[in-house]
Amino acid sequence: MAFIAVAGPTGVGKTTVTGALAQRLGFGAWPERVQANPFLERYRRDPAVWAFRSQLAFMLGAVEDAVAIGDGGTGGVLERPVQEMFAIFAAEQLERGELDREEYETLRRVAAAGARLAGEPDVLIVLEGDPQAVVARVRSRARTGERDHMVADARRLAARYERWAAGWDPDRLVRVDAVARDLRLEDELDRLAEETARVLRRAC
Repeated sequence: MAFIAVAGPTGVGKTTVTGALAQRLGFGAWPERVQANPFLERYRRDPAVWAFRSQLAFMLGAVEDAVAIGDGGTGGVLERPVQEMFAIFAAEQLERGELDREEYETLRRVAAAGARLAGEPDVLIVLEGDPQAVVARVRSRARTGERDHMVADARRLAARYERWAAGWDPDRLVRVDAVARDLRLEDELDRLAEETARVLRRAC
């Protein structure tokens, strides 16, 4: 069983990469449960009230999917692992005052329990890129709740990702500049699948 996780800010192509890698490596694809989150729209309207419930729903979904990957026995590619959701987004919400300390601590416990249940990813793929270019991509997509992205916010998130990725075992980490490399191209996706397979062989 192989557990591969794809992480990165909005706009870098995580969903595309998750599906493409799963297909090329013969694994199941587990995209982030955005549409299944019953609190997301309310969070977008009133972050201070709904941040905890929305983040909890995302994190529980990620834990359930990671457990399902392990139970399936054949491996899977998960978009946004619970470790990313806590380290990046819960931390960001705490800093913005959308979560209080007790809520943040509860989410930390969820993330820790999820890691114990499902284990850490065998390979973590972090998609990144110039924040200004990433924001331009997000704005061009015109998805609900995404058009208010700001470059300053993207830069702050990029710094969080940099610190978070630095804490992972480098032998289990693949970092990809998703702006410099066009991951919509089949050749680039083939290349990334080959890189991932090499790291997976080392890790397992």
